[in-house]
Amino acid sequence: MKDLYSFDKSVEDAYATYDQVAQAYSNIFRRIGSPFVVAEADSGNIGGSKSHEYHLLSSVGEDTLLTCKDCGYTANEELAEAIYHENDDNINHSGSSTNDDDTNKVLQRLELHSPSASKLQVTTLIYSAQGTSEENNISGSLAVITPYQRAANLLKVHAALGKYLEAEQTINDRATLELKVVAPDQWLNKSQQQSEGAHVFLDDAIKDRLTSPSATQTTTVHDPLHFRLAEAGDGCRKCNGITGSSRKGLESVKAIEVAHTFYLGTKYSSVLNCTFQDHTPQQQKKGGHQQAIAAEMGCYGIGISRLLASVAESKTDNRGLVWPSSIAPYKVCIIPTDDKRDEFKAMANTVYDQINGLSGGWSNDIVIDDRRAGFGRKMTDAEMVGFPWIVVIGRKAFNEQEPMVEVHQRRQGAPNLKADLPLHELNSWLVEQNRQHTVPVID
Repeated sequence: MKDLYSFDKSVEDAYATYDQVAQAYSNIFRRIGSPFVVAEADSGNIGGSKSHEYHLLSSVGEDTLLTCKDCGYTANEELAEAIYHENDDNINHSGSSTNDDDTNKVLQRLELHSPSASKLQVTTLIYSAQGTSEENNISGSLAVITPYQRAANLLKVHAALGKYLEAEQTINDRATLELKVVAPDQWLNKSQQQSEGAHVFLDDAIKDRLTSPSATQTTTVHDPLHFRLAEAGDGCRKCNGITGSSRKGLESVKAIEVAHTFYLGTKYSSVLNCTFQDHTPQQQKKGGHQQAIAAEMGCYGIGISRLLASVAESKTDNRGLVWPSSIAPYKVCIIPTDDKRDEFKAMANTVYDQINGLSGGWSNDIVIDDRRAGFGRKMTDAEMVGFPWIVVIGRKAFNEQEPMVEVHQRRQGAPNLKADLPLHELNSWLVEQNRQHTVPVID
C-alpha cells in the first residue's frame, strides 16, 4: 500500500487537503492510462464523514457501481441514491399469502397501516451493542420497510441507528453495533419481549403509503431516508435525468477498487490525544490560554500490487496483455527479422542506443529480442507480453538513402497500429505517441 495521513487545524483546511490529494490521485490514474472512475463511497469500519473510491473498470470487478452518463454522478451501490420509479410489475404484484401474512404481522406490531402490504417489503433485524458502561450490553429489534423487491441498504440503516443511539447516549462513538437479519416470526418473538420497543426505518419512496402515529410507547419511527439499494434504471437524483438526451437512468458497471480516500475528522485524534496548541491571535486576546485541540485527520491509500493486477486484468485481449506505457516494464521491444545475420544484430543495437539516449524516462525501458526463435514467434511473444511499441528491423533498415523501420503500436482488442518511419524520425514519433498514450481523455 501507498499510505498517507494528513493532520490539519480546521475542517476547512482538512477538506482542502482532501481535495488536493483527490486531485493528485486522479492525475496518477490518468497518467497510468487505464479507464477509471471516482465513486462516492461508504467509509465502513474506518469511519469519517466523507470518502471516495477509485476504481478501474473491469467486467470481473468485485464492486458494482451505479453511474449516470448524463451528469457523471457515480457511487458504489452501497451508497448510491436514486429516484425510484414504480413499474407495472411492482404495482400489480399480488404477493404470496405467506409474504402478505408476515408483512401484515410486522406492520401490526409496529402500529403501521398500509392499504396493500403486497407493495411493500419488510426486512426484520435484531441489533446488539456495548452500552456506555462495560456492564451494559444493549439489544433490540428494528424493521426496514422498502418498496417490494427492493433490498434494504443495511449500511445506511446501521449508520442511522448508530447516530441515533449515540445521540441518546445509549452507546458511545467507539461501540461496535451489530445487525443481524432474522425471519419475521423470530423478530416478532424478540420484539414482543422488549421493553424499549422497536425501531422503524422507512424508505423515502414508500413514506406516503403508510400511516402511523409519530411516536408510540412501542415504536420509534425514524425520519424517512433512502434506505433501499439503488438499481440500474433508477433515475439520477443528482440531475433528475433531465440534463441529457438519453434519459436511460443509472447504469450498472463492474469495477475493481484500487484506492480510497477518507476524511476522518477527530475520530482517532481525540482518542489518541493527537492535539495541537491554538496560537491564533483570537486565542491570545482571550487571555493567552492555549487550548489543546484535536487535529482534523485524513487517510488515503493506493493499493500498489492490486493496481498492477487490476491494470493487467482490464488491459488484456485474446493476444495477451496491453501495458500502458506509463507502467510497462519495457516500453519498446526491438525485433530483428533475421536472427542469424550480424548486420541485423548490429542495427538492433544501433536503434537501441538511439532510443536509449532519449530523456524523460526512456533509459533502460527498451529490450532487444535476440533469441534464435524466428520472427513470427518473437512477434507473438511481444504481443502477449504487452510491449506498448514493437520496432521491427527488416531489410528496409539497410536502405542507404533512407533507413526505415516498422513500428507496431499494441492496441487492445484491435490490430496493431503500424507505421513505416525513417530511422531519424523514430525518436520524435515515440515521444509524441507516448505523450498521447499516457494522458488519455477519460469520460
